[in-house]
Amino acid sequence: MPRPRVDLLVHLRLSNEASGAAGERDALFRLDEAMDNRFGEEYDGNDVGEGEFLVHLVPRGDPDELLRDVVQLIPNELLRTGSYATVRTSGGDEDLERVVPLAGEPWREADVKVREPLSFGMVTGGQCADNKGLRDYLDLVWKRARELPNRSQGAASLIVIWYVGGDISSPDQQRERVKIEIRSEQVLGSTVEIPREVAASANPAKLVAEALARVLEASEVLVKRRKLGWNTSEIRTAVEALTQS
Repeated sequence: MPRPRVDLLVHLRLSNEASGAAGERDALFRLDEAMDNRFGEEYDGNDVGEGEFLVHLVPRGDPDELLRDVVQLIPNELLRTGSYATVRTSGGDEDLERVVPLAGEPWREADVKVREPLSFGMVTGGQCADNKGLRDYLDLVWKRARELPNRSQGAASLIVIWYVGGDISSPDQQRERVKIEIRSEQVLGSTVEIPREVAASANPAKLVAEALARVLEASEVLVKRRKLGWNTSEIRTAVEALTQS
């Protein structure tokens, strides 16, 4: 019998209901780098948006010991009231989730919510002339995405977080990562990393279209590989609608 998968998710409450303030995001980038250096393959990245910074780890051993090590890295100013962690065990037909408060009563969104098939968030390593064209184009794409109809009952959705390099910090390479974000709601999550030099030299429309195509393909492969049985057709339709010429 295969060993159940354990995920450790750390939810840090932000100062607003979007992606936090600029200075706050810079501190989160530093935290991201510290976690990556400290935990290596156990650290599976992060997502920013909808009022929280979500840290995803895959413990090799005791998740509670790993959580204690993680909390020691988090600056006090980022551990806002309402922050919490969840230990999620995946196995059989149902996932088990245990909530661990980190700062007061855990703040959690409603378990069931209306979602668009495709939604976005963005963090930058500092706003500069090199990434302005890409940022402006992503703003236009997001406005179009918000006009899309909500997903239908039983359909999956995808959240894409764009990490655009700037004059403060930048990814080392261009890459996309896809993971299961909220299994109970059939939500996939993806992080698209764009180095500053790529943002400066690439055609924004072409870059976004190609990145979304790779994310879509990786999402469908993940759903098939994990035998989730999720319907991703509305995600595909949304990607095609946003990237068509």
